[in-house]
Amino acid sequence: MKNTLRLFFIYALILFVVMQIFERGILFPSGGVYMFATILVLTLTLMVCAPLLHFLTIKSKFPTFFLMSSILLVGVMFLLKTFMTDFYIETYTFDQTDIGTLQINSFIVTPLISIIGFSVITSLFASIYRSLDNAD
Repeated sequence: MKNTLRLFFIYALILFVVMQIFERGILFPSGGVYMFATILVLTLTLMVCAPLLHFLTIKSKFPTFFLMSSILLVGVMFLLKTFMTDFYIETYTFDQTDIGTLQINSFIVTPLISIIGFSVITSLFASIYRSLDNAD
């Protein structure tokens, strides 16, 4: 129980950090109940990955956890986009950025790119945490 609560809060913190990265493309609900429900669903999706991998007799290592959680989060994000009240994924324009010799031109970020980016970054952070946590 203690480990489950710890994982719940850590995954919720990871989701909050990634939400701040994608604040222009993914608009989360402003109401307290809907926001809590969205965080709960996304956190439970991350928490269910390891037991699902064990059920499928696949070792829960970094690459497998990363891939499984990415796939599950993409599906859950599409479901949230469809059914959750006040949850919107919008198209926006990424502004041009110059970092020394590196230049990134502006481009349009579609909802599909936002969903995949959100899922991959969230899964990457969760997988890194899980790998470091299990590296006793």
